[in-house]
Amino acid sequence: MKGNNKRRLPTLRGLQLSAAVLGGFLLAATLFLSLPSTAWQELGISARLSLPRSPASWRSNGNSLENRIKAVARRVGPAVVKITTTEETAVENFFFRIPQETQGVGSGVIFDQRGLVLTNNHVIAGAKRIDVFLPDGRHFRGRVRGADPWSDLAVVEMEGVEHRDSSGKIVREKLPTADFGDSDRLEVGQFVVAIGNPFRFDHSVTLGVVSALQRTLPVVPEGAGTPAPEPAPGPGPGPQAGPGMTDVGTTTGSVPVYLEGLIQTDASINPGNSGGPLVDTSGRVIGINTAILQPIQGITPNIGFAIPINRAAEVTRQLLERGRVLRLGVVGGSLTAEIARALESITGQKLPTTRGAYVVEIIPGSPAEKAGLQPSDIIVLAGGKRIDTMEELVAAVREAGFDARLEIGFYRRGERRSVTVTL
Repeated sequence: MKGNNKRRLPTLRGLQLSAAVLGGFLLAATLFLSLPSTAWQELGISARLSLPRSPASWRSNGNSLENRIKAVARRVGPAVVKITTTEETAVENFFFRIPQETQGVGSGVIFDQRGLVLTNNHVIAGAKRIDVFLPDGRHFRGRVRGADPWSDLAVVEMEGVEHRDSSGKIVREKLPTADFGDSDRLEVGQFVVAIGNPFRFDHSVTLGVVSALQRTLPVVPEGAGTPAPEPAPGPGPGPQAGPGMTDVGTTTGSVPVYLEGLIQTDASINPGNSGGPLVDTSGRVIGINTAILQPIQGITPNIGFAIPINRAAEVTRQLLERGRVLRLGVVGGSLTAEIARALESITGQKLPTTRGAYVVEIIPGSPAEKAGLQPSDIIVLAGGKRIDTMEELVAAVREAGFDARLEIGFYRRGERRSVTVTL
């Protein structure tokens, strides 16, 4: 979340190989958005864990929670940077368009001695200048090494990490780095720490718990043109969409997708925290903070969301190695008997199957579009393997890999067809 509040969910101004599960598709989304405020009580959002004010057991020995949090701040804090961006916008003034610069603030975490910083795409999207500030006072200009609007992740490289000293010898700045943990091993209830720069209060540390896992948020990726996404596996319970979700930035009006498998936490996350790390009590990064819930009818919920680090690490690897993220380019979800009945009721047409990956949108310029796939197609075969869910389609794309040719079998208006997609 940039400090200037430039993005608001469900739109992002701005994984692995993923496509957005449309949360019950169009019918379910419509029903959700029409829910009264009292229905929030039925959404299954995990309650915030209330902690005792003076937990003596935390202070009883050297391994107390207090000491562990202090150790986390000392270990990871130096690698958490403030990212400021300068963006040029145009203001309409009767007959003229007047250029105007706007500034934003976000966070990031150094993960490589070469000066590579992991952050959110919406922190740096559209920036004409990026500056990176370390807690020790050092300042570097930044440049984008890779960005993926559809997963809301980006890699920024700090310039000038290698330079010549007064004798002409090439030297590299010694930089603090943070270690990545394993987000697949997270458990609900475990303590986590958020570090970042909320509201320009630099290098702030907050404590909370993992409130839930596998949360899903609808977003419109900022700066998203082509191609577009496939969602990460694991739809999971929790709110699928809805009013009152925010992070920072305006949107492009692109096709909406879903960030899936998110970590929900009550560790305080605010504008300016976006791109900063969510850390376990061993000092390992287990998530990248990306969004919070907006106040709802005067109530400010302390609910934040982070992208799991395992997904972020895979997206980062692909961006650095390939310059893009492997995706088919369909937006949709897993077809079930219940959803099939709802679709049949809406369209008045009998579906040929109640299992498969149902396509709601095709992203312009994606492999799916180039192969001729269309909305309302039901994908039931990929690479010779039966597809019953969107997760299985994602896995088939991942298994095929970059530049592979993947045969896709699908139904269109009741007719069985097939195409070959080049990924």
